[in-house]
Amino acid sequence: MGARAGVMVMNAKAVRRLPHWEMLLEGWHKVAGTRPFLWGKSDCCLTACDAVLAITGIDPAGELRGRCHDRRSAIRVMRDYAGGGVESTVVKAFAACGFADVPPLFARRGDCGLVPSDDGPALAVCMGKNWAAQGKDGLVYVPLQDGLRAWRV
Repeated sequence: MGARAGVMVMNAKAVRRLPHWEMLLEGWHKVAGTRPFLWGKSDCCLTACDAVLAITGIDPAGELRGRCHDRRSAIRVMRDYAGGGVESTVVKAFAACGFADVPPLFARRGDCGLVPSDDGPALAVCMGKNWAAQGKDGLVYVPLQDGLRAWRV
């Protein structure tokens, strides 16, 4: 275990949710619920990674934060990091954190997954029966059965 820029980095076998993670997830949900979409601050990937950071102390987006400010720069950052878009970026970042793929219907509260959006796959957080993803004016909710991929956090 080591630290990088104030972010905890752990090996895959040490990944555990923090004590009282349920309360931490609810705190994230309350803050993210009405926060508007903003590239590089509260876009779909960073909003979901904020939830992961809150409940585990691990930031899957640690290498990507602060590197984009609009759609164009986000596309460039994802291409440079993982060779593609949202899905390949999430796959690489979550694998680096040791988060295993799970079938989307087996996702549990606090897990992350990709859901369909008008702009392609969006990263979301499982809130039980729904996925919560960053929308234009806050979180939007997608039924669990609409998940495309999921990772155990």
